[in-house]
Amino acid sequence: MFKTFCDATVVVAPVHELDGFGLEELAGKIVVTSTVNDRRLAQFKAKGVHTVIDGAPMLFGHVLDPSLLDALRDCVVKAEAELLQLAHLPDGHHTLEARAVHVSAGPDASPSTGSPT
Repeated sequence: MFKTFCDATVVVAPVHELDGFGLEELAGKIVVTSTVNDRRLAQFKAKGVHTVIDGAPMLFGHVLDPSLLDALRDCVVKAEAELLQLAHLPDGHHTLEARAVHVSAGPDASPSTGSPT
């Protein structure tokens, strides 16, 4: 199975399951995961990961676990939908989309983020 992992172009796994892998295993790979914070993003960059596709949205500068959004939605539905309307969030914070982060831009470049197309 390890050889299969090393031969793969795309790796799909919970972010914490990838902590034990290094440059040899992750270099050049596309990682599909969720809830990647800045610390782990820097680790992926150091390990040569080409692109991270993170299914968790960022809101107010924080990565949100999708299960938190589900819990929030459930609370709102139970407490009448008027309690939270995403349209009332400040400009630039009203879309909750997955992020694609390109980390192999070079040692001095900062990661670029964007929504997958």
